[in-house]
Amino acid sequence: MVTNIFKANIKISIRSLKYFGFALILLFSDILRNGNLNLIYMFGILIIFSHLIKKRYFYRIQIQYMIPLLGIMLVFLVFTDQPFTLIKMIVYLAKMLINIALFSFFQKSFGEARVKDCMRCVIFVLSIILFSALIFHNNSVLWRLNDPYNFFSKTRLQLLFSEPSVLGFFVGILLIFLFYSLIEFGIDRLCMFGLLVSLLCLILSFSLSGIVYTAVAVLYLVTVKFLRQLVKPKINVRILVCVLIFTSALFFILVTENDISNRIAAILSGTDGSFNYRWYASTESLRSILSKTNYLGLGFGNMNTAEGISLLSSVGIDNIFANSFLYFIAEAGILGIFYLFFILTTCFKNIKKNGCSKRHDCAELKMALLIFVFVSQIAGGYFTDPLIWCLYGIICSDIKRNNLEI
Repeated sequence: MVTNIFKANIKISIRSLKYFGFALILLFSDILRNGNLNLIYMFGILIIFSHLIKKRYFYRIQIQYMIPLLGIMLVFLVFTDQPFTLIKMIVYLAKMLINIALFSFFQKSFGEARVKDCMRCVIFVLSIILFSALIFHNNSVLWRLNDPYNFFSKTRLQLLFSEPSVLGFFVGILLIFLFYSLIEFGIDRLCMFGLLVSLLCLILSFSLSGIVYTAVAVLYLVTVKFLRQLVKPKINVRILVCVLIFTSALFFILVTENDISNRIAAILSGTDGSFNYRWYASTESLRSILSKTNYLGLGFGNMNTAEGISLLSSVGIDNIFANSFLYFIAEAGILGIFYLFFILTTCFKNIKKNGCSKRHDCAELKMALLIFVFVSQIAGGYFTDPLIWCLYGIICSDIKRNNLEI
């Protein structure tokens, strides 16, 4: 019996070390400030080597998601007359190979994961880094000082991420899980502390895009739960707490003079250059790019090349697209639309399938994550972002509801 207890403790310790290590990978993933050297890619490479021999489903998923990309590349190589850089295409496909491995890992493994243990490690490390940032307020590593890209907020929190908007995206994911746990399982000290730390990071980052797509996802969670409570005679206090937090934050933003409300006003009046560039300029330029490339696109990874920039300049845009989906279509051509449709419908089908099972009641969480991903990719980001593909895997996973309590 003593031996069994000892073995059980060892298993718990190893599992805790794994979660702590993964928390460090997440929070230090962007520390090199180079998208191609993201530490989550390194984690994906380890997954590939560990799955090559033992996991048959790994090959099935790689074939299912990589063959269409290879087909798009082959069509481009055969029919295009557009100059391109082949090495860029190979690097792009290598990143997608890693991303699909991450997708496969989270799809199969997240259902058995203890989210509370992992979240405890993430919040612990995040709170230490945030505390350090608050002490060293003029540190150029943890803060973006004199931000040249944001007219409204010159000093913005970024912690160890490449920019404040990436921090906003990361804590947005945490907030979705935390709000879901609060709504479903009630108030917990870890959950409330995590909400406080994550909200503080989001506010200090002044990432309007992060605030918007996090708010949209959380609003979906609260609305769905609120509508379900209408048919019940007893009012759920947890829902009231979430509604109070959400409406109080919204009221504060709208009625007070602050950088966020000023930027919202600029967007509504059409004077915000960043928003106009992310949506209007990219949308108008995409049509011209597809037309000039015979609807084959620029080639994977070839927008940010001399040839790609030259073509962008010829259609009246002086920088690469900020909209991830439009970026992908501009490089993949008209066939890229079908691949995007395939990815999004696969996620939606898995939400519907697993959400209908009696053992699983996580359809709301998955849909909130899918909404978050969809809106965030419109606002910016990259299609090859490994964290996005981790989320795709979680959305398609067989999540056990009891493992989600934080």
